[in-house]
Amino acid sequence: IKETGNRKVRADAIVAMGHPALIYGCEQNVKTQVSKNMSPEQFERAMKNGVIRKFNTLKEMADFYKIPYDQLKATNDKMNGYIKAKKDPDFDCQFFADSVPNDKGPFYACRLWPRVHHTMGGVVINTAAEVIDRRGEVIANLYAAGEVTGGIHGASRLGGNAIADCLTFGR
Repeated sequence: IKETGNRKVRADAIVAMGHPALIYGCEQNVKTQVSKNMSPEQFERAMKNGVIRKFNTLKEMADFYKIPYDQLKATNDKMNGYIKAKKDPDFDCQFFADSVPNDKGPFYACRLWPRVHHTMGGVVINTAAEVIDRRGEVIANLYAAGEVTGGIHGASRLGGNAIADCLTFGR
């Protein structure tokens, strides 16, 4: 799946696999790329909490995550070719200009599994935040706002849209 593509498509693909995906990189890539996305303090906290783990070899990582080593090695070799060429013919994924092949450890890895961070379902409300029953009628003196409500975003939404819910219905 194209990891830089649509969030919903990525999440659905991971769930369809039935197990978490794994993102990893060699130490040099992690040092140059992580700083573009998180602070050193965030990285250290993730290491301390076990969200990110360090492995000396791909085999050690494969054993820990119970991944068939031969498959991981083959995929890693394939991706290393893409990194060298700065071109992914499968999904046209982007590579940072300073990326290097993941050919020597240590490696840092993180499991990926979709999480609920904003529900997209619940009671139906009108523009006055009044709750609507199954017959389409207002339930007297019952109001709702925020994540308990449904129907505003549909099956997918941009992360910042919850702010609009808060401002519109909270006020």
